[in-house]
Amino acid sequence: MNTVIQLPLTTRAINPQSYCSIDDAPSALSTQEQVAIIQRLHASLAPEHVVSAYGQLVGQWLPLIGLKLHYHGNKCLWGRQSGKQCHRTLTPNISVQYYMPKTLTNEALALLQLLESWFTPAINNAIIHSQVSDQAMADSLTQLGNRRAFEISIDKALARSGRNGLPLTLMVLDLDNFKQVNDHQGHQQGDVLLQQFADILAKQLRDTDKGFRIGGDEFVVLLDAPLGGAHLLANRILNDVKADKHCISAKIGVSIGLAQWQAGATASQLYQEADKALYLAKASGKHTARSIEP
Repeated sequence: MNTVIQLPLTTRAINPQSYCSIDDAPSALSTQEQVAIIQRLHASLAPEHVVSAYGQLVGQWLPLIGLKLHYHGNKCLWGRQSGKQCHRTLTPNISVQYYMPKTLTNEALALLQLLESWFTPAINNAIIHSQVSDQAMADSLTQLGNRRAFEISIDKALARSGRNGLPLTLMVLDLDNFKQVNDHQGHQQGDVLLQQFADILAKQLRDTDKGFRIGGDEFVVLLDAPLGGAHLLANRILNDVKADKHCISAKIGVSIGLAQWQAGATASQLYQEADKALYLAKASGKHTARSIEP
């Protein structure tokens, strides 16, 4: 996953034309002050929050414009990405790109190395925690989100739509004739089909869409889109399944139910509406999409 977080610069004024004196460096701070800084860096286990705290910390002693953290194929941004670049490798999998108004002096590099010695264990802990959390929220077979991830995501999505008034549509998908595959070809072949369908689904989702497998052969998708846009996605999924050789061989289709969130509705009510639409799709001949109009 490619995470891009843009966070504001500290409001404290920085003079970009001068670097600190080594006498003013954080190494001259008392042990208590240094411990307070380290505790601040460890205050959160969210990588973007650790990066924000670190950016503000570096900005207290160096004229930092912004920075970009790279880790395991992901990145976090802080400040503005302009000016002279200074690339630093913290661990084999973690590096930082600093943006400053001019090239760092040897004195400033020594100071930066000290700050990095405080930052590295904090960001490493946050990254490990984030990876463990992601694994706990992923379906082990399909790598889509699991039921718990869906429950958390739909609550956040409803709150976000309630604040900004943007549309939100829930799509519920159920594979047609999947039980026959498990009964006659075995669960191993069933798992292959579930993985194949999850790949089809993932390829059609936009960055803002979220897909989940919530149990058996039931999947759901959250879309920041009105019902019309969700139907376009549903039709693309139907066409891809219809053309997939694995699904053709197993005589597998997919029925899809859609419902658009209405202000005041709960997550449970939205799911029930989409589930009703799914049964309409099943009743109308399968391998089709139906919706509950708002």
